[in-house]
Amino acid sequence: MVEQRVSSGGLRRVFGNCVSDNGDESLLSVAYLALLGRNGFDVYSRDGVHVMVCAHPNDKDSILVLPEVAENHELLTQSHLLPDVLKQLSQQEKEVRLARFSQDQLARLRQKMAAKLQDSIKDIETVVEDKLDWKYPAHVLSTKAVAALEGGQFKRLRKKLGMLTSRHELSHTSIKEEDALNKMRFIMTRWEAKMILDGKADMGRDVVSIYETMFETLQQNPAAYEGRIFYVDGQPTGLSIWDKNNKNNAVLLVNLTDHSVQDLSVFQIVETCKVLDEQGVRYCDLGGSEDEGLNRFKESFRPEVSVSLQSAVVTYHRPTFKKEQMIGWR
Repeated sequence: MVEQRVSSGGLRRVFGNCVSDNGDESLLSVAYLALLGRNGFDVYSRDGVHVMVCAHPNDKDSILVLPEVAENHELLTQSHLLPDVLKQLSQQEKEVRLARFSQDQLARLRQKMAAKLQDSIKDIETVVEDKLDWKYPAHVLSTKAVAALEGGQFKRLRKKLGMLTSRHELSHTSIKEEDALNKMRFIMTRWEAKMILDGKADMGRDVVSIYETMFETLQQNPAAYEGRIFYVDGQPTGLSIWDKNNKNNAVLLVNLTDHSVQDLSVFQIVETCKVLDEQGVRYCDLGGSEDEGLNRFKESFRPEVSVSLQSAVVTYHRPTFKKEQMIGWR
């Protein structure tokens, strides 16, 4: 097992040609992994299999361990890298949490742990995810279906868009344009001000830190992300940013909108799917949700696939000492 310290740019070298076995498009998105690991990460590798371990972005007392990815599916089936990584992490003082695992992956991991007689690990307990964005399933859209909005299943969305376009003049431009960063910061600042007004300053501050990281990345490397800036009556009002993973599927990283413009977020998703469909991208992963309202919104686009992801806490057998063994300890 080799522990690698790689830069965010180096993630593409390690993960650029990998596969996963839980249907989670974000695991194959280098941009998503870099954002999740923005407070520091390591990569463990052995025989074409890789595991990313990172500081929890919202909890300084936890670290996250992601599922294995590999150069092909056969390597994933045979690999015992993850049990060895977890054993090595037993010396960590911080809580060790498994992140973005399917139920099947957790079941297979428990079987592998038992087969290897891992006596350092006491339990792997599934927990409700209350700090990150997979409490509810990750919804993956067909870009062609959402771009067309045909049939009865999209009747309500067509009605919403019809009302929106009758009230406002709408347009969008690429985030690659010369003055795009200023417009994106303007949109973000207005959104943050609304969060402060609503008494959600702490939540707004956490999200803004992610956006600032992305803007800095774009300033240094304009090719890092793709996206669109949305205008309502000529004013920059909404923002969508995505990454294309190594399967050429899109992972939506940002869908920032002004909620005072009713159903603007619907317009942003539909137009994003139109752009992706024209580029030959078949699927767009909207990601998971922290709350039921956001989950219902994503479900309204009739996902092609919905991927349920789990979190779990790893507890270890800690050494115990007899009284005579503790002489001299303070």
